[in-house]
Amino acid sequence: MSNLFKKLAGKVRTSGLVIPVFLATLLTLAIGAGASVEDYGSSLYGYQLLPTHKVIDWVVPLVALLPQAGQIVFGFLYARDVDQRWAGLAWLALHVFDVGTDVYFKAYAQPAWVWLAALIESEVIFSLGSETLLVLSGGLAFELWPSALRQARRLLRQTRQVLFG
Repeated sequence: MSNLFKKLAGKVRTSGLVIPVFLATLLTLAIGAGASVEDYGSSLYGYQLLPTHKVIDWVVPLVALLPQAGQIVFGFLYARDVDQRWAGLAWLALHVFDVGTDVYFKAYAQPAWVWLAALIESEVIFSLGSETLLVLSGGLAFELWPSALRQARRLLRQTRQVLFG
C-alpha cells in the first residue's frame, strides 16, 4: 500500500515550511473549487447537447455532476492506496466522460482546431485545475493541518517570549 498524501506530507512535516505549504494547499484547494464551477458548467451543457433524449429534466444536472464528484472520490481512494486499481479505472472512465462532454460543448459545430484547443483546455486547466487539484490539495491539507497547527502554536509561543520576555 502506498499513500501518496502521507509520503508528500512526511517530507514537508520535517521541514520548516509546513505552515507556508499548508497555506498554499488551502489556496490551491480554493483554485480547484473555482475551476470546478466552470468544469461543471461545461459538463452540464455538453451533456445537454448530446443528441440523446432525457426523460426527467432534473436528473441532467445530477448526471453532469457525477463525473466530477466521482473523479474526486475515486482519485482520492486511488491516491491513498495505489493497489486499489479499480478506483483508478473508475477515475479514468469518469475522466473520459467528463472531458468528452466538456470538449463537445466547447467545440460543437466549430473547426477542428477549436476541438483541439478545447481538448487541451479541458485537460490542462479544468482536469488538472479542478479534480486533480482538489484531490491532491484536499488530501495534502488533511495530512498537514495537525503539523501546521503545532508549528503555528510553537511560532506564537516563541513570538510572545521574544516580545514580552
